[in-house]
Amino acid sequence: MLFSWKLSVRPSTPKLFSLLHNLALLSPSSTSNLSSPKAKADDQIKSHLNSGNINAAISLLKTPSFDPPSTLFFNRVLSSLTKSRRFDCAISLYNSMRCSGVAPDVVTLNIILDCYCESGRVHVARQLFDEMPRRELSPTTVSCNTLIKGYCRKGLIEDAFGVLSVMKENGPSPDSRTYSTLIDFLCGSSRSEMGLCLITEMLRIGLVPSVIAYNCVLAGLCNEGRMRLAQLLYVRMVKSGVWANLMTYTGLMSGFVKEKKMDDAKKIFDEMLEKELAPNVVTYTTLVHGFCFNGQIEEAVKMVEEMVERGLRPNEVTYTALMGGLCEKGRVREAMGLLDRMGVEGLSPNEFTYSKLMDGSCKEGRIEEAIDLFDKMKEKGLGTSIVPYNVLISGFCRIGEMEEAMKVLQNITEEGAKPDVITYNTLINGFCGTGNFKAAKELLLVMERNGLKPNAVTYNTLMYAFCKVGKLDCAMNLVEEMAARGIEGDKYSYSILNRDSGQ
Repeated sequence: MLFSWKLSVRPSTPKLFSLLHNLALLSPSSTSNLSSPKAKADDQIKSHLNSGNINAAISLLKTPSFDPPSTLFFNRVLSSLTKSRRFDCAISLYNSMRCSGVAPDVVTLNIILDCYCESGRVHVARQLFDEMPRRELSPTTVSCNTLIKGYCRKGLIEDAFGVLSVMKENGPSPDSRTYSTLIDFLCGSSRSEMGLCLITEMLRIGLVPSVIAYNCVLAGLCNEGRMRLAQLLYVRMVKSGVWANLMTYTGLMSGFVKEKKMDDAKKIFDEMLEKELAPNVVTYTTLVHGFCFNGQIEEAVKMVEEMVERGLRPNEVTYTALMGGLCEKGRVREAMGLLDRMGVEGLSPNEFTYSKLMDGSCKEGRIEEAIDLFDKMKEKGLGTSIVPYNVLISGFCRIGEMEEAMKVLQNITEEGAKPDVITYNTLINGFCGTGNFKAAKELLLVMERNGLKPNAVTYNTLMYAFCKVGKLDCAMNLVEEMAARGIEGDKYSYSILNRDSGQ
Protein backbone atom coordinates (compact mmCIF):
# COMPACT_ATOMS: atom_id res chain seq x y z
CA MET A 1 0.00 0.00 0.00
CA LEU A 2 2.79 2.35 0.97
CA PHE A 3 4.61 1.52 -2.27
CA SER A 4 1.55 2.36 -4.37
CA TRP A 5 1.22 5.77 -2.49
CA LYS A 6 4.78 6.66 -3.49
CA LEU A 7 4.04 5.82 -7.07
CA SER A 8 0.96 7.97 -7.09
CA VAL A 9 2.80 11.09 -5.91
CA ARG A 10 6.02 10.62 -7.89
CA PRO A 11 6.71 13.59 -10.22
CA SER A 12 7.41 13.02 -13.84
CA THR A 13 11.03 12.21 -14.62
CA PRO A 14 11.70 15.20 -16.95
CA LYS A 15 10.45 17.69 -14.33
CA LEU A 16 12.62 16.07 -11.62
CA PHE A 17 15.79 16.27 -13.73
CA SER A 18 15.01 19.89 -14.62
CA LEU A 19 14.68 20.85 -10.93
CA LEU A 20 17.94 19.13 -10.00
CA HIS A 21 19.73 20.81 -12.89
CA ASN A 22 18.55 24.29 -11.86
CA LEU A 23 19.69 23.74 -8.27
CA ALA A 24 23.11 22.58 -9.43
CA LEU A 25 23.52 25.78 -11.43
CA LEU A 26 23.00 27.95 -8.35
CA SER A 27 26.38 29.15 -6.94
CA PRO A 28 27.09 29.34 -3.13
CA SER A 29 26.77 33.11 -3.33
CA SER A 30 23.40 32.89 -4.99
CA THR A 31 22.10 30.49 -2.32
CA SER A 32 23.28 32.87 0.41
CA ASN A 33 21.18 35.56 -1.21
CA LEU A 34 18.15 33.45 -0.37
CA SER A 35 18.78 33.99 3.41
CA SER A 36 16.37 36.30 5.22
CA PRO A 37 17.13 39.99 5.90
CA LYS A 38 16.86 39.18 9.62
CA ALA A 39 19.65 36.57 9.37
CA LYS A 40 21.82 39.10 7.53
CA ALA A 41 21.25 41.73 10.23
CA ASP A 42 22.07 39.24 12.97
CA ASP A 43 25.32 38.28 11.24
CA GLN A 44 26.28 41.93 10.80
CA ILE A 45 25.57 42.72 14.48
CA LYS A 46 27.66 39.75 15.54
CA SER A 47 30.51 40.88 13.26
CA HIS A 48 30.41 44.44 14.63
CA LEU A 49 30.48 43.20 18.22
CA ASN A 50 33.39 40.85 17.53
CA SER A 51 35.37 43.76 16.06
CA GLY A 52 34.47 46.02 18.99
CA ASN A 53 32.37 48.41 16.89
CA ILE A 54 29.45 48.71 19.32
CA ASN A 55 28.10 51.92 17.73
CA ALA A 56 27.65 50.21 14.36
CA ALA A 57 25.78 47.37 16.07
CA ILE A 58 23.51 49.90 17.80
CA SER A 59 22.78 51.64 14.48
CA LEU A 60 21.65 48.34 12.98
CA LEU A 61 19.41 47.59 15.93
CA LYS A 62 17.76 51.00 15.64
CA THR A 63 17.26 50.75 11.85
CA PRO A 64 13.50 50.51 11.06
CA SER A 65 12.71 46.98 9.91
CA PHE A 66 9.68 44.79 9.41
CA ASP A 67 11.62 41.95 11.00
CA PRO A 68 13.82 43.36 13.82
CA PRO A 69 16.75 41.40 15.28
CA SER A 70 16.07 38.90 18.03
CA THR A 71 16.13 39.55 21.79
CA LEU A 72 19.38 37.57 21.91
CA PHE A 73 21.19 40.14 19.77
CA PHE A 74 19.74 43.06 21.69
CA ASN A 75 21.06 41.42 24.87
CA ARG A 76 24.50 40.99 23.37
CA VAL A 77 24.72 44.69 22.49
CA LEU A 78 23.28 45.75 25.87
CA SER A 79 25.85 43.56 27.64
CA SER A 80 28.69 45.12 25.61
CA LEU A 81 27.50 48.61 26.50
CA THR A 82 27.32 47.73 30.19
CA LYS A 83 30.84 46.29 30.15
CA SER A 84 31.97 49.60 28.59
CA ARG A 85 30.10 51.42 31.40
CA ARG A 86 27.87 53.19 28.87
CA PHE A 87 24.85 52.81 31.10
CA ASP A 88 22.69 55.63 29.73
CA CYS A 89 23.25 54.39 26.19
CA ALA A 90 22.22 50.87 27.23
CA ILE A 91 19.03 52.18 28.88
CA SER A 92 18.21 54.21 25.74
CA LEU A 93 18.67 51.12 23.55
CA TYR A 94 16.46 49.12 25.92
CA ASN A 95 13.68 51.70 25.48
CA SER A 96 14.11 51.52 21.67
CA MET A 97 13.93 47.74 21.89
CA ARG A 98 10.56 47.88 23.64
CA CYS A 99 9.22 50.43 21.14
CA SER A 100 10.24 48.16 18.23
CA GLY A 101 8.09 45.35 19.58
CA VAL A 102 10.94 43.09 20.70
CA ALA A 103 10.02 41.51 24.04
CA PRO A 104 12.74 41.80 26.71
CA ASP A 105 13.51 38.59 28.57
CA VAL A 106 14.89 38.10 32.10
CA VAL A 107 18.47 38.46 30.80
CA THR A 108 17.58 41.87 29.32
CA LEU A 109 16.09 43.08 32.58
CA ASN A 110 19.07 41.81 34.59
CA ILE A 111 21.37 43.86 32.37
CA ILE A 112 19.22 46.98 32.82
CA LEU A 113 19.03 46.38 36.59
CA ASP A 114 22.82 46.38 36.62
CA CYS A 115 22.89 49.63 34.60
CA TYR A 116 20.63 51.39 37.09
CA CYS A 117 22.57 50.08 40.11
CA GLU A 118 25.99 50.90 38.64
CA SER A 119 24.85 54.44 37.83
CA GLY A 120 23.53 54.96 41.38
CA ARG A 121 19.81 54.79 40.51
CA VAL A 122 18.99 51.91 42.81
CA HIS A 123 15.43 53.16 43.44
CA VAL A 124 14.70 52.88 39.69
CA ALA A 125 16.30 49.44 39.71
CA ARG A 126 13.92 48.41 42.49
CA GLN A 127 10.92 49.61 40.47
CA LEU A 128 12.04 47.50 37.50
CA PHE A 129 12.69 44.54 39.81
CA ASP A 130 9.14 44.79 41.20
CA GLU A 131 7.69 45.00 37.66
CA MET A 132 9.25 41.68 36.58
CA PRO A 133 6.43 39.41 37.90
CA ARG A 134 3.84 41.66 36.23
CA ARG A 135 5.64 41.05 32.95
CA GLU A 136 5.46 37.30 33.67
CA LEU A 137 9.20 37.16 34.29
CA SER A 138 10.54 35.69 37.52
CA PRO A 139 13.57 37.40 39.10
CA THR A 140 16.60 35.13 39.13
CA THR A 141 19.41 34.90 41.66
CA VAL A 142 21.36 37.25 39.37
CA SER A 143 18.50 39.80 39.56
CA CYS A 144 18.50 39.67 43.37
CA ASN A 145 22.29 39.79 43.67
CA THR A 146 22.42 42.84 41.40
CA LEU A 147 19.88 44.67 43.54
CA ILE A 148 21.68 43.68 46.77
CA LYS A 149 24.96 45.01 45.35
CA GLY A 150 23.23 48.28 44.42
CA TYR A 151 21.80 48.70 47.92
CA CYS A 152 25.18 47.93 49.54
CA ARG A 153 26.95 50.54 47.43
CA LYS A 154 24.42 53.12 48.60
CA GLY A 155 24.86 52.01 52.23
CA LEU A 156 21.24 50.79 52.38
CA ILE A 157 22.02 47.63 54.32
CA GLU A 158 18.48 47.10 55.62
CA ASP A 159 17.11 47.12 52.07
CA ALA A 160 19.85 44.69 51.01
CA PHE A 161 18.95 42.30 53.84
CA GLY A 162 15.29 42.74 52.89
CA VAL A 163 16.05 41.26 49.45
CA LEU A 164 17.92 38.39 51.13
CA SER A 165 14.90 37.68 53.35
CA VAL A 166 12.58 37.53 50.34
CA MET A 167 15.01 35.16 48.60
CA LYS A 168 15.04 32.83 51.61
CA GLU A 169 11.25 32.86 51.92
CA ASN A 170 10.06 32.83 48.30
CA GLY A 171 13.12 32.12 46.17
CA PRO A 172 15.25 32.18 44.20
CA SER A 173 17.75 30.61 46.60
CA PRO A 174 20.70 32.83 47.56
CA ASP A 175 24.11 31.65 46.38
CA SER A 176 27.69 32.28 47.48
CA ARG A 177 27.80 35.58 45.56
CA THR A 178 24.72 36.83 47.46
CA TYR A 179 26.43 36.29 50.79
CA SER A 180 29.87 37.46 49.62
CA THR A 181 28.42 40.82 48.50
CA LEU A 182 26.81 41.37 51.90
CA ILE A 183 29.91 40.19 53.78
CA ASP A 184 32.16 42.56 51.83
CA PHE A 185 29.93 45.54 52.68
CA LEU A 186 29.53 44.60 56.36
CA CYS A 187 33.26 44.17 56.93
CA GLY A 188 34.00 47.45 55.17
CA SER A 189 31.61 49.28 57.48
CA SER A 190 32.94 47.87 60.80
CA ARG A 191 30.17 45.29 61.19
CA SER A 192 32.31 42.20 60.85
CA GLU A 193 30.43 40.25 63.52
CA MET A 194 27.37 40.34 61.22
CA GLY A 195 29.65 39.08 58.45
CA LEU A 196 30.68 36.23 60.73
CA CYS A 197 26.98 35.36 61.21
CA LEU A 198 26.56 35.18 57.43
CA ILE A 199 29.56 32.82 57.17
CA THR A 200 27.85 30.60 59.76
CA GLU A 201 24.56 30.76 57.84
CA MET A 202 26.31 29.79 54.60
CA LEU A 203 27.81 26.72 56.21
CA ARG A 204 24.43 25.76 57.69
CA ILE A 205 22.64 25.79 54.32
CA GLY A 206 25.44 23.97 52.53
CA LEU A 207 27.22 26.86 50.80
CA VAL A 208 31.01 26.92 50.97
CA PRO A 209 32.42 30.39 51.74
CA SER A 210 35.36 31.31 49.54
CA VAL A 211 38.78 32.14 50.95
CA ILE A 212 38.01 35.75 49.91
CA ALA A 213 34.87 35.78 52.10
CA TYR A 214 36.80 34.32 55.03
CA ASN A 215 39.63 36.82 54.58
CA CYS A 216 37.17 39.70 54.38
CA VAL A 217 35.61 38.79 57.74
CA LEU A 218 39.01 38.01 59.29
CA ALA A 219 40.43 41.37 58.23
CA GLY A 220 37.35 43.17 59.54
CA LEU A 221 37.47 41.41 62.91
CA CYS A 222 41.20 42.13 63.24
CA ASN A 223 40.70 45.82 62.38
CA GLU A 224 37.97 46.03 65.03
CA GLY A 225 40.19 44.35 67.65
CA ARG A 226 37.99 41.23 67.82
CA MET A 227 40.97 38.88 67.82
CA ARG A 228 39.28 36.07 69.77
CA LEU A 229 36.55 35.83 67.14
CA ALA A 230 39.14 36.12 64.36
CA GLN A 231 41.07 33.16 65.77
CA LEU A 232 37.89 31.07 66.09
CA LEU A 233 36.99 31.88 62.49
CA TYR A 234 40.48 30.89 61.36
CA VAL A 235 40.11 27.51 63.10
CA ARG A 236 36.71 26.98 61.46
CA MET A 237 38.18 27.95 58.10
CA VAL A 238 40.91 25.31 58.40
CA LYS A 239 38.44 22.64 59.57
CA SER A 240 36.22 23.40 56.57
CA GLY A 241 39.11 22.57 54.26
CA VAL A 242 39.63 26.12 53.02
CA TRP A 243 43.32 26.80 52.58
CA ALA A 244 44.53 29.97 54.26
CA ASN A 245 46.56 32.17 51.92
CA LEU A 246 49.04 35.00 52.35
CA MET A 247 46.26 37.52 52.88
CA THR A 248 44.81 35.39 55.70
CA TYR A 249 48.08 35.23 57.61
CA THR A 250 48.97 38.88 57.01
CA GLY A 251 45.52 39.91 58.27
CA LEU A 252 45.92 37.91 61.47
CA MET A 253 49.42 39.30 62.04
CA SER A 254 48.12 42.84 61.56
CA GLY A 255 45.44 42.21 64.21
CA PHE A 256 47.96 40.94 66.75
CA VAL A 257 50.29 43.86 65.96
CA LYS A 258 47.51 46.33 66.81
CA GLU A 259 47.07 44.61 70.16
CA LYS A 260 50.85 44.65 70.75
CA LYS A 261 50.87 40.84 70.87
CA MET A 262 54.07 40.40 68.91
CA ASP A 263 54.68 36.83 70.14
CA ASP A 264 51.35 35.77 68.62
CA ALA A 265 52.08 37.70 65.42
CA LYS A 266 55.45 35.96 65.11
CA LYS A 267 53.84 32.55 65.68
CA ILE A 268 51.45 33.18 62.80
CA PHE A 269 54.42 34.24 60.66
CA ASP A 270 56.32 31.04 61.52
CA GLU A 271 53.23 28.91 60.80
CA MET A 272 52.97 30.55 57.39
CA LEU A 273 56.61 29.67 56.65
CA GLU A 274 56.02 26.06 57.77
CA LYS A 275 53.24 25.81 55.18
CA GLU A 276 55.73 27.03 52.56
CA LEU A 277 53.88 30.27 51.91
CA ALA A 278 56.34 32.96 50.89
CA PRO A 279 55.88 36.26 52.77
CA ASN A 280 55.79 39.44 50.71
CA VAL A 281 56.82 43.03 51.45
CA VAL A 282 53.47 43.78 53.14
CA THR A 283 53.88 40.78 55.48
CA TYR A 284 57.36 41.84 56.57
CA THR A 285 56.38 45.50 56.84
CA THR A 286 53.51 44.54 59.15
CA LEU A 287 55.97 42.85 61.51
CA VAL A 288 58.52 45.68 61.22
CA HIS A 289 55.81 48.18 62.17
CA GLY A 290 54.72 45.98 65.09
CA PHE A 291 58.20 45.52 66.51
CA CYS A 292 58.93 49.25 66.21
CA PHE A 293 55.59 50.15 67.79
CA ASN A 294 56.41 47.73 70.62
CA GLY A 295 59.89 49.17 71.16
CA GLN A 296 61.63 46.01 69.85
CA ILE A 297 63.82 47.84 67.37
CA GLU A 298 66.44 45.08 67.04
CA GLU A 299 63.77 42.58 66.04
CA ALA A 300 62.51 45.08 63.46
CA VAL A 301 66.01 45.45 62.00
CA LYS A 302 66.31 41.65 61.78
CA MET A 303 63.04 41.48 59.86
CA VAL A 304 64.33 44.02 57.32
CA GLU A 305 67.57 42.09 56.93
CA GLU A 306 65.64 38.83 56.45
CA MET A 307 63.38 40.28 53.79
CA VAL A 308 66.40 41.58 51.87
CA GLU A 309 67.99 38.10 52.08
CA ARG A 310 64.82 36.69 50.53
CA GLY A 311 65.20 39.05 47.60
CA LEU A 312 62.44 41.40 48.72
CA ARG A 313 62.94 45.15 48.56
CA PRO A 314 61.80 47.30 51.51
CA ASN A 315 59.45 50.07 50.38
CA GLU A 316 58.69 53.56 51.67
CA VAL A 317 56.31 52.21 54.32
CA THR A 318 58.93 49.74 55.59
CA TYR A 319 61.59 52.43 55.91
CA THR A 320 59.19 54.93 57.48
CA ALA A 321 58.21 52.40 60.17
CA LEU A 322 61.86 51.59 60.90
CA MET A 323 62.82 55.28 61.03
CA GLY A 324 60.02 55.93 63.50
CA GLY A 325 61.22 53.07 65.69
CA LEU A 326 64.79 54.31 65.64
CA CYS A 327 63.72 57.88 66.46
CA GLU A 328 61.63 56.66 69.42
CA LYS A 329 64.81 55.05 70.77
CA GLY A 330 66.77 58.27 70.28
CA ARG A 331 68.74 56.83 67.36
CA VAL A 332 67.98 59.73 65.03
CA ARG A 333 71.38 59.58 63.28
CA GLU A 334 70.70 56.00 62.18
CA ALA A 335 67.24 57.02 60.98
CA MET A 336 68.78 59.83 58.92
CA GLY A 337 71.10 57.26 57.38
CA LEU A 338 68.07 55.31 56.20
CA LEU A 339 66.79 58.45 54.47
CA ASP A 340 70.01 58.52 52.44
CA ARG A 341 69.66 54.79 51.74
CA MET A 342 66.15 55.37 50.38
CA GLY A 343 67.55 57.89 47.91
CA VAL A 344 70.22 55.42 46.72
CA GLU A 345 67.54 52.76 46.19
CA GLY A 346 65.38 55.15 44.19
CA LEU A 347 62.65 55.41 46.81
CA SER A 348 60.92 58.72 47.47
CA PRO A 349 60.22 59.57 51.12
CA ASN A 350 56.69 60.79 51.77
CA GLU A 351 55.50 63.41 54.24
CA PHE A 352 55.06 60.77 56.95
CA THR A 353 58.72 59.75 56.50
CA TYR A 354 59.77 63.36 57.01
CA SER A 355 57.36 63.73 59.93
CA LYS A 356 58.98 60.80 61.76
CA LEU A 357 62.44 62.32 61.32
CA MET A 358 61.24 65.79 62.28
CA ASP A 359 59.66 64.38 65.43
CA GLY A 360 62.88 62.59 66.35
CA SER A 361 64.91 65.77 65.83
CA CYS A 362 62.46 67.84 67.91
CA LYS A 363 62.58 65.38 70.80
CA GLU A 364 66.36 65.70 70.85
CA GLY A 365 66.07 69.52 70.89
CA ARG A 366 67.38 69.94 67.35
CA ILE A 367 64.60 72.20 66.11
CA GLU A 368 66.76 73.70 63.33
CA GLU A 369 67.25 70.24 61.86
CA ALA A 370 63.49 69.67 61.98
CA ILE A 371 62.92 72.97 60.14
CA ASP A 372 65.43 71.94 57.44
CA LEU A 373 63.60 68.65 56.97
CA PHE A 374 60.30 70.50 56.77
CA ASP A 375 61.69 72.83 54.10
CA LYS A 376 63.06 69.90 52.05
CA MET A 377 59.68 68.24 52.26
CA LYS A 378 57.94 71.38 50.98
CA GLU A 379 60.46 71.71 48.13
CA LYS A 380 59.41 68.24 46.97
CA GLY A 381 55.80 69.35 46.83
CA LEU A 382 54.85 67.34 49.92
CA GLY A 383 53.16 68.52 53.09
CA THR A 384 49.46 68.57 52.27
CA SER A 385 48.71 66.69 55.49
CA ILE A 386 48.44 68.44 58.86
CA VAL A 387 50.82 65.90 60.47
CA PRO A 388 54.20 67.58 59.69
CA TYR A 389 52.81 70.96 60.80
CA ASN A 390 51.69 69.46 64.09
CA VAL A 391 55.14 67.94 64.59
CA LEU A 392 56.80 71.31 64.07
CA ILE A 393 54.33 73.05 66.41
CA SER A 394 55.04 70.39 69.05
CA GLY A 395 58.77 70.98 68.62
CA PHE A 396 58.45 74.73 69.26
CA CYS A 397 56.07 74.17 72.19
CA ARG A 398 58.55 71.71 73.70
CA ILE A 399 61.19 74.46 73.99
CA GLY A 400 58.70 77.18 74.95
CA GLU A 401 58.91 79.07 71.64
CA MET A 402 55.18 79.84 71.52
CA GLU A 403 55.54 82.77 69.16
CA GLU A 404 57.17 80.49 66.56
CA ALA A 405 54.52 77.83 67.17
CA MET A 406 51.78 80.38 66.44
CA LYS A 407 53.58 81.38 63.24
CA VAL A 408 53.33 77.77 62.08
CA LEU A 409 49.58 77.87 62.83
CA GLN A 410 49.31 80.99 60.69
CA ASN A 411 51.24 79.29 57.86
CA ILE A 412 48.84 76.34 57.99
CA THR A 413 45.83 78.53 57.21
CA GLU A 414 47.73 80.57 54.60
CA GLU A 415 48.83 77.41 52.75
CA GLY A 416 45.31 76.01 52.60
CA ALA A 417 45.71 73.25 55.17
CA LYS A 418 43.28 72.81 58.06
CA PRO A 419 44.35 72.65 61.72
CA ASP A 420 42.82 69.74 63.63
CA VAL A 421 42.08 69.09 67.32
CA ILE A 422 45.65 67.83 67.83
CA THR A 423 47.00 71.16 66.52
CA TYR A 424 45.05 73.16 69.10
CA ASN A 425 45.61 70.66 71.93
CA THR A 426 49.37 70.93 71.34
CA LEU A 427 49.26 74.74 71.39
CA ILE A 428 47.05 74.81 74.49
CA ASN A 429 49.50 72.49 76.24
CA GLY A 430 52.37 74.74 75.16
CA PHE A 431 50.75 77.90 76.57
CA CYS A 432 49.86 76.09 79.77
CA GLY A 433 53.49 75.03 80.08
CA THR A 434 54.60 78.66 79.90
CA GLY A 435 51.90 79.75 82.36
CA ASN A 436 49.92 81.71 79.79
CA PHE A 437 46.47 80.39 80.76
CA LYS A 438 44.68 83.30 79.09
CA ALA A 439 46.14 82.40 75.68
CA ALA A 440 45.30 78.74 76.29
CA LYS A 441 41.65 79.55 77.04
CA GLU A 442 41.46 81.86 74.01
CA LEU A 443 42.63 78.99 71.78
CA LEU A 444 39.77 76.92 73.15
CA LEU A 445 37.37 79.53 71.79
CA VAL A 446 39.26 79.83 68.48
CA MET A 447 39.07 76.11 67.77
CA GLU A 448 35.32 76.15 68.37
CA ARG A 449 34.89 79.11 66.02
CA ASN A 450 36.72 77.05 63.41
CA GLY A 451 34.22 74.21 63.80
CA LEU A 452 36.40 71.92 65.92
CA LYS A 453 34.99 70.32 69.04
CA PRO A 454 37.32 70.11 72.07
CA ASN A 455 37.81 66.58 73.41
CA ALA A 456 38.77 65.06 76.77
CA VAL A 457 42.48 65.66 76.03
CA THR A 458 41.81 69.39 75.55
CA TYR A 459 40.14 69.69 78.93
CA ASN A 460 42.60 67.35 80.68
CA THR A 461 45.44 69.61 79.55
CA LEU A 462 43.76 72.72 80.98
CA MET A 463 42.65 70.96 84.19
CA TYR A 464 46.14 69.63 84.84
CA ALA A 465 47.65 73.08 84.33
CA PHE A 466 45.14 74.76 86.68
CA CYS A 467 45.55 72.08 89.34
CA LYS A 468 49.31 72.34 89.12
CA VAL A 469 49.20 76.02 90.15
CA GLY A 470 46.50 75.42 92.76
CA LYS A 471 43.56 76.85 90.79
CA LEU A 472 41.17 74.02 91.72
CA ASP A 473 38.07 76.19 91.25
CA CYS A 474 39.06 76.81 87.60
CA ALA A 475 39.60 73.09 87.13
CA MET A 476 36.16 72.29 88.58
CA ASN A 477 34.59 74.89 86.28
CA LEU A 478 36.10 72.99 83.36
CA VAL A 479 34.52 69.76 84.62
CA GLU A 480 31.10 71.44 84.61
CA GLU A 481 31.81 72.86 81.15
CA MET A 482 32.68 69.37 79.87
CA ALA A 483 29.42 67.96 81.22
CA ALA A 484 27.40 70.80 79.69
CA ARG A 485 28.98 70.11 76.27
CA GLY A 486 28.38 66.35 76.53
CA ILE A 487 32.10 65.54 76.63
CA GLU A 488 32.84 62.50 78.78
CA GLY A 489 35.96 62.56 80.89
CA ASP A 490 38.38 59.63 80.73
CA LYS A 491 40.45 57.93 83.43
CA TYR A 492 43.05 60.72 83.25
CA SER A 493 40.38 63.35 83.93
CA TYR A 494 39.43 61.70 87.21
CA SER A 495 43.02 60.90 88.21
CA ILE A 496 43.96 64.61 87.80
CA LEU A 497 41.09 65.77 90.00
CA ASN A 498 41.47 63.03 92.61
CA ARG A 499 45.20 63.62 92.99
CA ASP A 500 44.94 67.37 93.30
CA SER A 501 41.88 67.37 95.54
CA GLY A 502 43.69 65.12 98.01
CA GLN A 503 41.30 62.17 97.54
